[in-house]
Amino acid sequence: MDRLSCHVARRMHGLARTESLYSMRAMPDTSRFEAIDHLTSDELRQRLRSLQALIASAPVPIAIAHDPDCRFISANLALATLLGVPLGRNISMTPADGSPPPYRIQRDGKDLPDNELPMQLAIAHRASISNDIEILRSDGTVAYVQNDVEPLYDTHGEVYGCVSVCVDLTEQKLAQLALIDWQRTSCRSRQAARGCRPSGLDRLSFDRRTSVLQATITTRSQRKLLSVRYRRQQR
Repeated sequence: MDRLSCHVARRMHGLARTESLYSMRAMPDTSRFEAIDHLTSDELRQRLRSLQALIASAPVPIAIAHDPDCRFISANLALATLLGVPLGRNISMTPADGSPPPYRIQRDGKDLPDNELPMQLAIAHRASISNDIEILRSDGTVAYVQNDVEPLYDTHGEVYGCVSVCVDLTEQKLAQLALIDWQRTSCRSRQAARGCRPSGLDRLSFDRRTSVLQATITTRSQRKLLSVRYRRQQR
């Protein structure tokens, strides 16, 4: 946990090094952290205990994988609350004892295979991962989450775990879906009043409506921009 706490301390101050096969970013001056190497054991333990308490009580959901295989993953209070599990429970989707997880990680309503789970994927590729997932809790409710995963490296450059920071987007997602449903209902009502046949959009599955609407908006914006440019050229 000492290595983990030191790494998180650097991330919290914006000084973490991203060690990835795909990208390397310039690092700011880290001289102020070099003082850690000169602390006594007692001073270092006290700082680590303070940092652990900060992570545990942080309002941001945080998960920590304590081994490269993600067999044991701990959650702080915010994440345990989000998942609907007791604080202190192993939240790994692939625990060593093979017990069923207390929740499921999905994308577009389908369970992710073990090798595509965010924390396992970040460790396997030694890369930072940022993605949107759906968490299906034991009570049947769904949380829409954006999570960022960062692998953790030891002094030899070997991965020994990872940290995942989550953002709960459930309220925004539900509002977005409610708006799409309202638009669909309103569109059908107008079509029924005119005696028209349903449009292609109305026959689309619920999961595809958002992308289609976004594509439609983008296409209309592009057409409008081209029309303005054309009129300007004609002047």
